[in-house]
Amino acid sequence: PVTAKQLRPAIVNPKQVKIKLKLKQQKKKKHYDRGSKTLPNLKIRDRARMQIQGRWKPVVVTGQVGYPRSFIVSTEDGRKYWRNRRHLMKATHEPELVDDLEVSNNTPFLHSSFFI
Repeated sequence: PVTAKQLRPAIVNPKQVKIKLKLKQQKKKKHYDRGSKTLPNLKIRDRARMQIQGRWKPVVVTGQVGYPRSFIVSTEDGRKYWRNRRHLMKATHEPELVDDLEVSNNTPFLHSSFFI
């Protein structure tokens, strides 16, 4: 059931619409971020674990790519991967010095599923 008054077109103040939209967005962000946490920073030569097919494998961070949360990591067998921070977990034990790994800051863009 709708009244005739509700069907008549009305002029809406654009400033009020923007204000209401911002308030709704802030409320949604607050609820979305409720369960989130900040991940610890990773530095070059840090030991970490990388998630591959549901398993966590040991890796060493060998570089950071131009994106804020993208890293190049090397596995024990020498393969290099480009991974987002969410797929990396900082190792809890003391980091070991890694001298034989090539550390790079300038890496060309590759899709994250490719290994270098």
